[in-house]
Amino acid sequence: MNRSLAELEQEVMQLDLDSRATLASKLLGSLKADHLRIDELWLIEAERRLAEFDSGLEEPIPGDEVFRRVRAQLVQP
Repeated sequence: MNRSLAELEQEVMQLDLDSRATLASKLLGSLKADHLRIDELWLIEAERRLAEFDSGLEEPIPGDEVFRRVRAQLVQP
């Protein structure tokens, strides 16, 4: 199945309204599932980082210092 997006879009637009609405709902639902997985992964990462701070493995860096470092890197050629 090597149809281009334009070909697929043209085919889908020939469907009746109810079929297009069902397809749109399914497509949007699949995006939501991906976002939920991304949110879950960020939560795991945040919990890992918090555990590192709590255990003393990592020291927090003040926000001003973080932004200073980022600006310095952006200025470098």
